[in-house]
Amino acid sequence: LYLRAFHALICVFAIIAEVELVVVRQLASEKAATERLLAEQERQYQLSRDNIEAINIKCHDLRHQIRSLATGANVVDRDTLESVAKEIDVYDSKVRTGNDALDTILTEKSLLCEGRGITLTCVADGEALDFMAPADLYALFGNALDNAIEAVERIGDNARKSVSLIVRMRAGMVTVHVENYYDPVVSATSFRDGLPASTKGDPLNHGFGTRSMRAIVERYGGTLAFSADGSTFCLDAVIPARDARPRA
Repeated sequence: LYLRAFHALICVFAIIAEVELVVVRQLASEKAATERLLAEQERQYQLSRDNIEAINIKCHDLRHQIRSLATGANVVDRDTLESVAKEIDVYDSKVRTGNDALDTILTEKSLLCEGRGITLTCVADGEALDFMAPADLYALFGNALDNAIEAVERIGDNARKSVSLIVRMRAGMVTVHVENYYDPVVSATSFRDGLPASTKGDPLNHGFGTRSMRAIVERYGGTLAFSADGSTFCLDAVIPARDARPRA
C-alpha cells in the first residue's frame, strides 16, 4: 500500500513537472515572438520617420525656391524651372504596377531611396500578384527592399548604390528577383539553413524578416532562395500563380 501510494505521488509530481515545463516553454516562445514583433515595429517606425524626414527636407527646399521665384530676386531661367519641376515630379510620380498594395510599397521605398541617394529600378507586373493578400505583399517586398537598401547604404561607392526589382509571369509561375550590391566586409555573406546570417549579433530579434519572407512564399506553394557572389546579393522567389489561397 505504501509502495503504491509512493508511486502515485511520484506520478503526480512528474505530471506537475511536465505541465510546468510546457507552460515555461510556451511563455518563452510567446516572449520571443513579442520581442520580435516589437523589434519589427520599431524598425518600421524608424523607416516611416526617415520617409517623413526626406519629404520635409524636399518640401523645405521647394518652399525656398518658390519664394525666391515669387520675390523676383533672381532671374527665372529655364534650368531653375526644370529643377523645381523635377523636385515636384519625385512626389507626383506614384509607382504603378497594376497592384495597389505593391504600388504603395514601391512608392514608399522610392521616396526612401530618393532621400538616401539610392537608385531603385523596378520592372514589375503587379497584376501577376493579385492572388496574394496585401499584408503578405507588404511583408514580403517590404522586408526584401529594406534589407537591400540597408546593404547598399554601407557601400562607399555612390555609383553602386542601386537596387533592382523584377516581377514577371512565366509559364504560370510568378518570379520575383531583387538584386543589390553589398560590401562583403560589413554585410552578411554566410548562410544558415538557406537564409543569410544576421550581422547584428542578436539572432532572437534580427533575421526574423528573412524567415518571415520564406514562410510567406512557402504558404503560397513557392520557393525562396538567396545568393551572394562577393559583390552582388540576390533574392529569387518562384510562386505558382494559380494557387490563389495560401496554405494553412
